[in-house]
Amino acid sequence: MKLWSCRLVFLVLSAARLSSSQQVGEACIRRDRTQGTCRDIGDCVGDNGQIENAGKLELCKGSTLAKVIACCRKTPESIASEKCEKWKRQANEDGSQCRVNIPLARGGTEADVGEFPHMVSILTFRDGDIPVHVCGGVLISDRYVLSAAHCKQGDQDTYYVRVGGHRLNQRRSGIDIDSKVIDFIQHPEYKPPRRYNDIALLKLAITVEFSRYIRAACLPHRDVRIRSGTKMIIAGWGLYDRSGQTSDVLRKAEVTVIDRIECDKNPQISDVRNSLEYPVGITDSIICANETKSGACTGDSGGPLMVATRTTCDVKEVVGLVSRGLPDCQQSDVPGTCTRVEYYVDWIVRLVWPDEL
Repeated sequence: MKLWSCRLVFLVLSAARLSSSQQVGEACIRRDRTQGTCRDIGDCVGDNGQIENAGKLELCKGSTLAKVIACCRKTPESIASEKCEKWKRQANEDGSQCRVNIPLARGGTEADVGEFPHMVSILTFRDGDIPVHVCGGVLISDRYVLSAAHCKQGDQDTYYVRVGGHRLNQRRSGIDIDSKVIDFIQHPEYKPPRRYNDIALLKLAITVEFSRYIRAACLPHRDVRIRSGTKMIIAGWGLYDRSGQTSDVLRKAEVTVIDRIECDKNPQISDVRNSLEYPVGITDSIICANETKSGACTGDSGGPLMVATRTTCDVKEVVGLVSRGLPDCQQSDVPGTCTRVEYYVDWIVRLVWPDEL
């Protein structure tokens, strides 16, 4: 044990002397010459699911005794972390104008232009040649959008997405980009009318170029539980009153997370069970939200549930996807439900970045 500790100290000091440094989430080369990801040494997990032997790990440049960063084998979670760090670096380089977030008004309010550059409008041509907004989505790479599985109601050839949009009826040339959806991949365990596993990936026909108005969101990549009472943000172009028209402008609202057990015991949730949407109750793959003041409605499905950030241009992490919102777009005691994205990171990464595993 003493020899192992001495060797680790030597490696850390040697790594710290190197002029260049590697940050958590950056790519690195392992001793077996395979590509890895720089992560906290305690997060290095082997094929057997156990923490790797520190004596066999290559340390990343810039490790210190206070923070040991090792070149860990790639996992879906490490790839998600690596991509998140990449999106953050790009955001810092694009010259975005930031401001401090202010509390949201009751019922939600209009989002700032460029505040949610990962937001996607899923469109379909239902009546003639006019595109109709049907669902929200989240850009997670330059070719893939994350959304709700129940948003697919017909042939995938009828779906398009708009990225970079703010006002859907005012398409900005050179900023808003439309792309045909070439593959609408519902989770294999999604079995309607049940809402379990209500998650899907949409593959775009084009490769999207990132900008101040178009950026990817981060996937969950840390084992952090969202506590009951946490304030979260949802955004979308869905209905916000009983007019029957979806919003032309992107809006945002604040909701509060409800403990899963408390949500499952809510007397109003029995109506949801009886509708066959959640016949075995609220599972741990679902996040419940208190929507008594504001919440999601028709057209917001598939949009992101996000942790509130300090400024408007912070790269957002998509914690959940709106699955079921306010009935009749009215304030309700029935909790809203979101698909917990953390449970599906493995499935997502293997489809979006298969060559990196």
